[in-house]
Amino acid sequence: MSGAGTLPAVEPLGREGLDEAAKLHVAELGEEFVSRFGVRFMARYYRAFVEGEDARALCVREGGELVGVTVGATDAARHYSYLARRHGPALAFEVLLAAARSPRLAAELVRTRLLRYVRGLVRVVFGATGGKKVPEDDSGSGEGPVGFAVYVAVRRGRRLSGTGRALLSAFVAECERAGAKRVDTAARSGSAGERFFSSLGWERVEVRTSRSGERYALFAKRLHPEVPTSRPGDVG
Repeated sequence: MSGAGTLPAVEPLGREGLDEAAKLHVAELGEEFVSRFGVRFMARYYRAFVEGEDARALCVREGGELVGVTVGATDAARHYSYLARRHGPALAFEVLLAAARSPRLAAELVRTRLLRYVRGLVRVVFGATGGKKVPEDDSGSGEGPVGFAVYVAVRRGRRLSGTGRALLSAFVAECERAGAKRVDTAARSGSAGERFFSSLGWERVEVRTSRSGERYALFAKRLHPEVPTSRPGDVG
């Protein structure tokens, strides 16, 4: 337990913590569409951030219990290319299993996302980035990657403890050490995530509607003020 005014200690998430992290994600970020694919899918997804060279998975524990976790890429373009090549087929298999178990999920998947996901898998086969549009280095100088904070999940009873702030601060520091010039993220409009990033002073770039119909607020944190903010592609 951290003292008053002290942020909780952050540590790397290891492979042994994947199932625990996946359960926390599904419980606390159940509104996210990917959470509907289940714990096995999320554990595999988080594994890509534990193992990826251009990604980080960080957590906070209290008394050995996981109370918060964040995953993100220190170089979004490189990491999502790796994720698609190395983990894409296994993730696709988990999606199919989840859809087979839930006709309602299958119907929504077909209606809102299937074509985009299939296109992504085709790109994987041919060695591209797996269909996920990610931030690029648009500074004009070609210097440094762009990081992306993907998820921050905190147990409900610890959301005012500074756990989320500690996790995000640690991740941003990792991005800076890796040479990133900026860190981007996206949060659903009206969500606790949107309020969280706003409260930390992240720059709101714009609000976009994804191809699936959800509205997202896009945020950026410039690690070097001279680097302009990108306009990320489709989200969701």
